[in-house]
Amino acid sequence: MLGHAAGQDVSGLEGAAPHGWLLRSSREYSLFFLFNGVGLGIALTCLAVSHYLLGFRSALADDVAANVVGLVLGTAVHFWSYRRFVFVEPTGVPERDDEPTGVLAGVAGSAHE
Repeated sequence: MLGHAAGQDVSGLEGAAPHGWLLRSSREYSLFFLFNGVGLGIALTCLAVSHYLLGFRSALADDVAANVVGLVLGTAVHFWSYRRFVFVEPTGVPERDDEPTGVLAGVAGSAHE
């Protein structure tokens, strides 16, 4: 079980834009590993509910509960939590102005007239 969690964290860390991790803080690393653990816990909870509470004791039922239902729910939590807590835009960054400027401003403006 711990080997699965460690493998998931390492592969997720390497697969999530490795070049983007060069400038990340220890807070982001910690949150990344924390939410990976939460995703693993969701898959294990789905397995436990299916196996012990619902009484589905076959290998197929265990596989579907952990690797289909648990994976879908865990992925949804990963997506939401990474977007909400881990990979947030730093504060103090000026917002981008979408209005064209310079030489292309006249060209873009004439297309709308």
